[in-house]
Amino acid sequence: MPAEVAVRAVDALIAGAAGQPVTLGFIGGEVLLHRRALHDVVRYAHDRADAAGVRIRFSITTNGTLVTAADVDLFRDHAFTVTVSVDGGPAVNDRHRHRAGGGGSFDRVRAGVAPLLAVPGRAKVVARATVARDDLRVHERIEALAEVGFRQVGVSPLRTGPDPTLRFRPEDWKPFLAEMVRAAEHEVDRLRSGYAPRFANLSVAIREIHAGSARSLPCGSATNYVAVGADGDYWTCHRTVDNARYRLGDVTDGLSLAARQAFLDGRAVDSQEPCRGCWARYLCGGGCHAEVDELGREGCDYVRGWLEHCIGVYANCLADFPSLLHAVGAVA
Repeated sequence: MPAEVAVRAVDALIAGAAGQPVTLGFIGGEVLLHRRALHDVVRYAHDRADAAGVRIRFSITTNGTLVTAADVDLFRDHAFTVTVSVDGGPAVNDRHRHRAGGGGSFDRVRAGVAPLLAVPGRAKVVARATVARDDLRVHERIEALAEVGFRQVGVSPLRTGPDPTLRFRPEDWKPFLAEMVRAAEHEVDRLRSGYAPRFANLSVAIREIHAGSARSLPCGSATNYVAVGADGDYWTCHRTVDNARYRLGDVTDGLSLAARQAFLDGRAVDSQEPCRGCWARYLCGGGCHAEVDELGREGCDYVRGWLEHCIGVYANCLADFPSLLHAVGAVA
């Protein structure tokens, strides 16, 4: 991304803040391949927001292999949320995350993020593991990443990607649900023993249930966030960049409110089939727009099964172990 594109995007973000906090996120590709731009844009955005009286937050998704001491300082100083894409221990992660010159990437990830995990400062560091269909285990991934020093680990099934043999198929959802439930049971046992929560999928679900979540959309795509591509075009989210169906204008002429509304029209769960008849619709929100448009809704039974299990965990906590709700942040 050229500097002038980034500057225009930042200026538009801050100008439209209307006194509300804003978040500037960086995602790629691998953002740290363009390190100078990252550092320059963060400092520019911080100064512009400060001058405008706008509170600004920062986030980055990285594979962790290129993190330097200067990057760690940046993340600490600007209170970044740092999401590290790492799939588990060495054997699991290195099966699919190879280095360009050959060999696995796990050791590089561990070395890169170790200083930040040891002393995060103002930064928040989380791991995000992608689960491919050739190894559906979840608990073991969480254990391995906790040993590295990650205090929070979330997992996501592989739905899209360049290798179709690794993407989830209809027959994978049921065993994956069993693995998620097994990981959740281990997590509840840990919480009952007084340990801090670390399985992000469970913590998020419990908080949503306790809050009485009633969302009509799955995420903030085109509502409270948009993506800016390297050429300066706006998109509904980072997963739809360069797909003309999801373009929302550009940083030169501005973000199109009409295009945003056109994208959102008819996407609320009460306006879609089969969502409108699903009991879980206000917790699910209808599923990722990009995935649903490309792949349909083959994972709906999994979503319902996972939410049903989480509701059961919540009910048991509420009745017998209310302290667990405090542990996961569901109770202030």
